Amino acid sequence: MLANDHILIAIEVEAGQTHPDTNTGKYWLLNVEYKLYKKTVSFRVYTPDFHSCPWRKKLAEFYVKKMSSEVPIEYVPMDYRNRTAADYNATLAETKAKIEERVKQESGLANPG
Repeated sequence: MLANDHILIAIEVEAGQTHPDTNTGKYWLLNVEYKLYKKTVSFRVYTPDFHSCPWRKKLAEFYVKKMSSEVPIEYVPMDYRNRTAADYNATLAETKAKIEERVKQESGLANPG
């Protein structure tokens, strides 16, 4: 997680964990009860090892949709479940680039244009 006084950028990798809905729901509690951040960006990386019921992923998306009426949250799913071990380096580079770009954007360091 990356945070300052205004924004939380959470990066969670779903591999062995089978309930991304619970992982997503915790940000609802964090922001409603404690009001620590003005905005949360939740990156959810689904790996080839994520083998949960399909409705768990849908439930996480549903939580964020409902949460967004109460707390400023953005859900950024990154679904790599169909990738193979041979794709690892490319997948890692892609994931890092997306997250780095967003961190720069949120911190005001992104190049305009």
